[in-house]
Amino acid sequence: MNLTIVIPAKNEEEAIGSTIQKCQASVSKIIGLTSVEKVEIVVVSDGSTDRTVEIAKSFKGIQVVVFGENRGYGAAIKAGWELYQGDLLAFLDGDGTCNPDYFVDMCLLIEKEDVDVVLGSRMGKNSKMPKIRRIGNILFAMLLKFLSKKELTDSASGMRVVKRSSLNQILPLPDGLHFTPAISARVLMDRHLKIAEIEMEYEERIGKSKLSVIKDGFQFLKVILSTALYIRPSSLSVPLSVVIFLIGLIVAANPIMYYFEHGTFQEKMIYRFILLFLMGNVLMTILCATIIAEHTIALTLLKYNRYIGFNKSWWAPNNMKIYLTIAGIFSVIALALIFPALIKFVEIGHSPPLHWSRMMFSGFLFLDFIQLIVTALLIGIINSLNDRQAFLLKNEGSSYT
Repeated sequence: MNLTIVIPAKNEEEAIGSTIQKCQASVSKIIGLTSVEKVEIVVVSDGSTDRTVEIAKSFKGIQVVVFGENRGYGAAIKAGWELYQGDLLAFLDGDGTCNPDYFVDMCLLIEKEDVDVVLGSRMGKNSKMPKIRRIGNILFAMLLKFLSKKELTDSASGMRVVKRSSLNQILPLPDGLHFTPAISARVLMDRHLKIAEIEMEYEERIGKSKLSVIKDGFQFLKVILSTALYIRPSSLSVPLSVVIFLIGLIVAANPIMYYFEHGTFQEKMIYRFILLFLMGNVLMTILCATIIAEHTIALTLLKYNRYIGFNKSWWAPNNMKIYLTIAGIFSVIALALIFPALIKFVEIGHSPPLHWSRMMFSGFLFLDFIQLIVTALLIGIINSLNDRQAFLLKNEGSSYT
């Protein structure tokens, strides 16, 4: 295997020299202790205006890529990865905070555990990370654990090794500083990718930090949530649906207790019913949209067959009968609520007034009936597209999973 190490650098004249020296000193350890046979080192100057480029070019045996203007931390790393075709793609910050000797443990972990991404966690006891950034990393790690149900302590580590064979499943990645949490989120949210971490020492950076705690913190949050929405919408929509459902129970508690006690509803309760009507339809819309979105994403990413194998519950794509059955039950209940009025209308040409609660509940169930029918039909279309997609890929000689 070949290992490509990228060092993104923007105005790192104070630290770039020592960082390159440490990487070159680590090459013999990496080759001697792992299956890596060749190590390539690339420094990418991301619009540096100091002596970063001059210092980097003074070293032999490395490549230096120069951006005339700032394109972003992630853009620099991706440019370095494109320069060489290493089987393993790595990067570490050029500010002197990371020790490249840890690439040995990372490469060994990829070999032994067959993981797709390994990162160095800066959250250990020997880390000199500023407290405010440590708190932010803890919060982001908690959010990712909640969304993915997987453990990770450092979502934004600036030292990693990635298998090139897994890169197509992780791309696209952003160009900015949120490149690192984007990798973490995309691997964690994908059920078929694996990520691991090793604890490493983290030194105080040399020179001024490029990270803005507030601005970049919001970018990190945005990329985590958008990745969850893009790869597994249910990780966001299901918790939201639970919250809406619990609020609905609180709103409905008083009318339900009053009905069981008096057999009717008070007129002033109509406002609660209107709110429950809206909340119920929002809830059903979210759930139906999530089902369709997850199936569409799996189809687009060529993972539909694995998606079918993973999902055995009512969420599964082959359970269209469940949606149709629930829709049928809702339609029968909706009809039963207004059936006496319909019979009178047929018999005498007009119907007696129905209580507004019956009409509202019947309308709610009818709308749910329509949403479930549409969802079932769309799932059927996606299944047909999956069959067609598999046929075309098979004829082209492509692999399909």
